[in-house]
Amino acid sequence: MQHLENIRVLIIHEEPIVVAGLLAVLSTEPGMTVTTASSGSSWQREWAAHGTHCDVLIADYHGALETLADLRKTGRKESRMVPPRVLVVTQLSREWEVRIAMDAGAFGYLMQNCSVAEIVAGVRMVASNRRYLCGAVAERIAESLTRMTLTARETEVLELLQRGMCNKTIARDLGIAPGTVKAHVAGILDKLGATTRTQAVAVATHRGLLRVSAAQPLRRSTSSARVGVARSDVSGLQELAPATPA
Repeated sequence: MQHLENIRVLIIHEEPIVVAGLLAVLSTEPGMTVTTASSGSSWQREWAAHGTHCDVLIADYHGALETLADLRKTGRKESRMVPPRVLVVTQLSREWEVRIAMDAGAFGYLMQNCSVAEIVAGVRMVASNRRYLCGAVAERIAESLTRMTLTARETEVLELLQRGMCNKTIARDLGIAPGTVKAHVAGILDKLGATTRTQAVAVATHRGLLRVSAAQPLRRSTSSARVGVARSDVSGLQELAPATPA
């Protein structure tokens, strides 16, 4: 299949090995021009240097969320600039993680160990203004569509249940009546198919509806803490990264 379009891709990812793998895959694709930038660089500088010449921005999960927030701010100030479409490449696949990224404005979501075909397809789909999820992520989201969705209030109650709070404490924390909390808990148990509060938290955590600890907000992981993750989860990209001389 012949591709005549020139898709301009910018890669800003916190894992160097992922950058190398993506570059190896995409730089040989017809109709693609690929550049990279340091994940530690200022997005404002990268926007000034590449923003108007970038169709697809590939980023790690946290970098993508930061970039999307910056793009919204930049978009309001520089309406003449056409922002790049963001494609997330990550090892995070839980339902809530995917939904947060897509709700924030990401156009695509790939796992770091997905196939070369999915990487190329993802870039081309996103460049053509279409959404793209790799197979593993699409399957996870499809499964979630068959289940009843928790309301925003039920999610709040569930997060407090995860912290071990009783109904009275939850009621005080949320400023609602204990009876209302009891009704929310009953709804949560029913929707998750659980019989106890502990089981509900376990089911929600397994489905990715809750963070590992709801008491702790998401924080960007340091490079040193994630080297082990990168080496195990980017096996597909690692094989494609050019070898370095000894």
